[in-house]
Amino acid sequence: MSQARYRTGTSGQFTGTLQNADGTAVVYDAGETETPRISTLTLTLRDAATGTILNSRNSQNVLNANDVTVDAAGALKWLIQPTDTAMHDSTKAVEEHLAEFSFTYTDTDSNTKTGLFQHSLVCRNFTPLCSFDDLTSQLGGLDASERMFVEGLIDAFAERAERETGRRFSVETATEYFDIVPGQRAIRVSRFPISSVTGIW
Repeated sequence: MSQARYRTGTSGQFTGTLQNADGTAVVYDAGETETPRISTLTLTLRDAATGTILNSRNSQNVLNANDVTVDAAGALKWLIQPTDTAMHDSTKAVEEHLAEFSFTYTDTDSNTKTGLFQHSLVCRNFTPLCSFDDLTSQLGGLDASERMFVEGLIDAFAERAERETGRRFSVETATEYFDIVPGQRAIRVSRFPISSVTGIW
């Protein structure tokens, strides 16, 4: 299973190669002469914590349909949509979405077989204060194999910083509500500085 981080409500791209048990690429062949060749491909997307189906992707046909393509070399590309990374529970800072690709294929021995691959989308309801690439350029010596661990530390710190300060550090359009008491002369907003105001009611 692979894993990557995404800002909630944003698009992205996942790429991989379909393979049989021997490591040979499972290709898409409309002429149905090549082997191993793919026959069916479905995608199920769930909230990892609750199992709730997300974005109507419940065993959805994605064989060159519904934002997924497979080519003659077995390369799979999924154009992840903002609705795939949207938070199921908006109160969470981090939410895991689990994508499961299931496929059937005709193998080199002419038998029909099945394959399964999972990709974890770690959706973040905040903007991290820095990135793995930022730390690599500043500190040096960080290996790509440490990316997930380092990004987890960044996420944990960014989440705590927002919680402790009562602020949101991401740039976004937001509506805030306030209860004003008699004599109050100032309002403290949670997202500042403010670049523009569309209205006050």
